[in-house]
Amino acid sequence: MPIAKQFRHFYRGLHWRETRERILRRAGNKCEFCQKAAGETYFNQKTNRLVIVQLGVAHLDHYNIALFYDPANLRALCRACHLRQDMLLHLTHARSSRCHRKDNSRPLFESVNETTNYQHHSM
Repeated sequence: MPIAKQFRHFYRGLHWRETRERILRRAGNKCEFCQKAAGETYFNQKTNRLVIVQLGVAHLDHYNIALFYDPANLRALCRACHLRQDMLLHLTHARSSRCHRKDNSRPLFESVNETTNYQHHSM
């Protein structure tokens, strides 16, 4: 999931890079949920593909900005565990964006008079 524009500045700069490195070191460069090591390869039976484990740093609480850099709120997670961790957040965002599009788009049904311009021709 892309980072929202208003939060991108948190992920830039030395402070985030140092925090990220500290969290990965704390986890021993392994996913804190499934214990797979960064760079490890495994076969994903659902997708029938070989996967290389890549770690990221996940926020447990996305809504409290005061906890953004707090190590207690951060976990080193592989992509699969990170997606599982954020599933509810992704569903909430998807639902709200669908509702937003529906509210700002044209109605599902328009009256015939609005959409067509019928002209009666006499023969």
